[in-house]
Amino acid sequence: MPREHHLRRFLWLVSLILGIALLDQLLKRAMIRLIGPDADQHRIEVLGRLFALEYLENRGAAFGLFQSATALFAAVAIIAIGVGLFFVWRFAGRDLPMAVAICLIVGGAMGNAVDRIVRGYVVDYVAVGRFWKFNLADACISVGAVLLFILLWRTGESSSLQEDVT
Repeated sequence: MPREHHLRRFLWLVSLILGIALLDQLLKRAMIRLIGPDADQHRIEVLGRLFALEYLENRGAAFGLFQSATALFAAVAIIAIGVGLFFVWRFAGRDLPMAVAICLIVGGAMGNAVDRIVRGYVVDYVAVGRFWKFNLADACISVGAVLLFILLWRTGESSSLQEDVT
């Protein structure tokens, strides 16, 4: 792929990352106004107890683990974003699905890193059942990780098929 086309694709992918992080922040702002600490109610049931909008300040990692490690998680997120951008650059010209999967992860990490740096905690607002509480950034990270796993698995599977043929 010509260098100019590679650069254009990389910039498009970076705009995808920034778009995810921006949309995540806009949704969090809206949820803070709608169901945040100053709102009259902090939970709006959409499908009963199965699915609701519920305000939560997550000061830990996934599922609220490791509370009060905000600075550590912010530092790890910043490093992950840098590493992710490196891999987006590497895959931009040769494997677009892989690059998009990484963009989902990096965009989500960036959205949550902004929360940790600006607020000192991550705003979660989607509640599924009693236990799962997350936000758009978390969803992007999860979808990107599953997609990345599938793509890597299929790549490994096709490599082993090629070895069997030769």
